[in-house]
Amino acid sequence: MIKSDLRIIFRKLKRHLSFTFINVIGLSISMSVIFLISIYLYSELSFDDFHEKSDRIERLTMHIQKPGYDMHWARVNFDLVNQLEDEFSEIEHLIRFQDYYPRNFIVGENSFQLENAYSVDKDVFEVFDFELLEGDSKYALEKPNSIVLTESTAMKFFGSTDVIGKEVELIQPDGVTKVRYLVTALMKDLPENTHLPVNLLTSINGEDQRTGWAYVYLLLNDKGDAKSLESKFGPFISEFGGEDMKGVHFKLQNLGSIHLNSDLAREIIPNGNTTYIYLFALVGMVILILSVVNFINLNAAKSIRAIKEVGVRKVLGSTTSDLKKYYFLESFLVVLVAAIISIGVTFITLPYFKQLTVLEINIYPFVGLFFILVILISFAGGYFPSFFLSKQKIADSFRNKIAGIEVHSRFSPRNILIAGQVVLCIITISVALITSSQFSFIVNKNLGIDKDQVLAITNIPGSVKWKMNRYRNSLNSISGVKGVTTAMEVPSREIRDSGPVYAEGKIAEDNKDVSMDMQVVDKTFIEVMGLSLISGRNFSKFKSNDISEEIDKDIYGHLQNSPREYIINETAMKTVGWDSPEEAIGKMFSWSIGGIQLQKGPIIGVVKDYHQETLKNGVDPVVFINEPVWVNNILVKIEGKNVDNTLNQIITAWEDNYPGLPITYSFLDDLYDKLYRSEKNQLTLIYIFSSLAILIAFVGMFGVISYSMKSREKELAVRKIHGATLKSLGVLMTKDFLLITVPILPFAFWATYKMMEKWLSNYVYKIDIEVWHFLVAPAIILLVISINISLQLLKASSKNPALILKSE
Repeated sequence: MIKSDLRIIFRKLKRHLSFTFINVIGLSISMSVIFLISIYLYSELSFDDFHEKSDRIERLTMHIQKPGYDMHWARVNFDLVNQLEDEFSEIEHLIRFQDYYPRNFIVGENSFQLENAYSVDKDVFEVFDFELLEGDSKYALEKPNSIVLTESTAMKFFGSTDVIGKEVELIQPDGVTKVRYLVTALMKDLPENTHLPVNLLTSINGEDQRTGWAYVYLLLNDKGDAKSLESKFGPFISEFGGEDMKGVHFKLQNLGSIHLNSDLAREIIPNGNTTYIYLFALVGMVILILSVVNFINLNAAKSIRAIKEVGVRKVLGSTTSDLKKYYFLESFLVVLVAAIISIGVTFITLPYFKQLTVLEINIYPFVGLFFILVILISFAGGYFPSFFLSKQKIADSFRNKIAGIEVHSRFSPRNILIAGQVVLCIITISVALITSSQFSFIVNKNLGIDKDQVLAITNIPGSVKWKMNRYRNSLNSISGVKGVTTAMEVPSREIRDSGPVYAEGKIAEDNKDVSMDMQVVDKTFIEVMGLSLISGRNFSKFKSNDISEEIDKDIYGHLQNSPREYIINETAMKTVGWDSPEEAIGKMFSWSIGGIQLQKGPIIGVVKDYHQETLKNGVDPVVFINEPVWVNNILVKIEGKNVDNTLNQIITAWEDNYPGLPITYSFLDDLYDKLYRSEKNQLTLIYIFSSLAILIAFVGMFGVISYSMKSREKELAVRKIHGATLKSLGVLMTKDFLLITVPILPFAFWATYKMMEKWLSNYVYKIDIEVWHFLVAPAIILLVISINISLQLLKASSKNPALILKSE
């Protein structure tokens, strides 16, 4: 029986090749997209899950809230955490990850710069599941000057993973001093779905290294409660931090929640966003629903045309049970072929998908999903013919009459399916339009700074500062260089340092409440970077960017005793309380941080606000000073022609002035683009998946229209006999679809608006949701429906009405 059914099914599928092709292609694409989205969601939701104690690991963060200043930092000052482990019994281990800056290493005659290199506490392996391939986790970082390399770092440094006992030299921040480290262990590369990527770890060498800033993680004991512990931090900060720590709060973040729920200053890597999780999940659900509805519609349209087959089978002795099995088998075979194709498509597209997501890809957890989809879609596709057509009377079947289905009711299954497809299409198209408009707005918004054709030489060590003027002169002598400037923080990156300020007549000298960011620049920064000086003047003196040996010996004395001039941005001016730039000019001002109090000096200029970092954040109050000691980056404005030749000359000048030191550089526009790269890739995937969803929906509408036209072909034949034209019939059919879709438009618009309003709340600078964002989708859908109806009517008009009505 099954063998006979299979032979008949294959013949039928071949006879209705267009329906079969649409079904198989639509389902295979749908299932491939669902697999890819599931892989993405699994990877995003499983960040840092490979750490077995992740439920007990909390990251300590620092939230500073003062008038005019509100900043939440992912890092914490060492001075505030060294006593934590002794003060709170809930803390089983406290692990500090101190980021090297700059990160220059020497192996033999080769030098390297490496990201994600940390100095850590020796108990790090007791807290984090960093798998060691060689070496003992208990002793790997116990001794000073010990270093643990990952597999990829070992290959980069030595070209081999046989590295135990070998030596690596770390260049200190001065760029001259080298400290030798012994490789004590080899660590397996971490999965990519971690917020804490690691390339190497070194031991913390003594108490003198326990200063500065670090990413701090606490392993709580079994009885430890994060909320309870967090409530105890206030008195601790008051006791150990004193008055200077007023407005400082410690917060805890569970390790597993960081990736999707944290967007703090100085995050290790850009984290994810729950909004995109919801968007991808929504697109996946839309595609799943549309693919199922599409399959049902096409099967229904095909089955109605073959209703006489039901009568023939019943005459030959088939029971209702036999018919149900037959139709489910037919549906299952189509879905199975589509599923097999989808697996191939998924494997082919995985490498490209990984390039956009940069996530850990693991397809094996979704084998179960494969079988669930096959069974679910098979059941849905076989439902109509098995439960409706199998109940038809033999006489009705031979007369092409479908009993028990009301096709003209406003709430008929057909109309409900149409309404659902329209809602999903409108939401999908409108979401794509709004997200595209927002991203275009961000990319094209004037940042207030000239980022084009600017080369940023970053993370320069101290020895570069000692010879800065010589290197600057070498750069200025290159014909393709238009200007050279220096800065503490490269535009596109968060400003690291913030501290309280004094402002004459507005903010008292003992102020601890009002804090501002500080950006160190030289006299050429405003000109080279295209900032707008709206009042006052630039720095009057061109300080030597070279640091003398005397300054280097007493940096703190130099910083506190040097005469100062200050330039502020508009936001800083408003934060202080001055009504105009002219009012601020000439007022005495000062800034302090970490025990360093800069000399009072006049405000000599006010610059127009510019965007130092992502447009997700607002513009912070910024103070500009000219101080070569704090310069960390060189910015070179170059001509647009012969860029490669100019770049080679810049690198050659570096090698001539600083032999043995690696150079790290990027173009400034690339650094700004990097701020949105992850988001751009995610939106690209959403656009692709949304386009496929819309295509699937339109194919489904074709099936619904085909079904509708077939069920009403006798009515249309009668109308044609009575003189109805193709135009009038087209208006009639289109009107019927409008009566179905128009009432549900407000719901579709409301759902889209609410969803996009929440997404846009992530941005300080955002577009307004406009009427056209909603009108485009219905217009496209109406156009597609009209075209479909016209094609179906043209096909129906070629039939003789007498042949259609001959059985009546």
